[in-house]
Amino acid sequence: MLKKSFRLSKNKEFDQIFKGGHSFFGVFLGIKVIKNQKNFNKFGVLVGLKVSKSAVKRNLVKRRIKAVLLGEEKKMKKGYNIVLITKKEVGEEKFQEIKFEIIKGLGKLNLYV
Repeated sequence: MLKKSFRLSKNKEFDQIFKGGHSFFGVFLGIKVIKNQKNFNKFGVLVGLKVSKSAVKRNLVKRRIKAVLLGEEKKMKKGYNIVLITKKEVGEEKFQEIKFEIIKGLGKLNLYV
């Protein structure tokens, strides 16, 4: 689980990223990134009702994405706000496919050291 200090929580932070961030969109998820003034990364995960009407399935998708982010965080550059936006297709994907898509997106956005 991500510590509270590493999570994006305010609407203002999300709005900043959506207005001025760089983005990558894959088959079933998108990533938006903007620099912050801190020496650590902050993450936000958006899973909408289009993924599933069941909160259990949406939370499963969030947990999978956060698990990938925790594993990849040590390899990433510091000082970014990162939002992952899911598309409805992510609900049927397996963990390894989600992991591959996130790693591909982070690589395209030049976030690895």
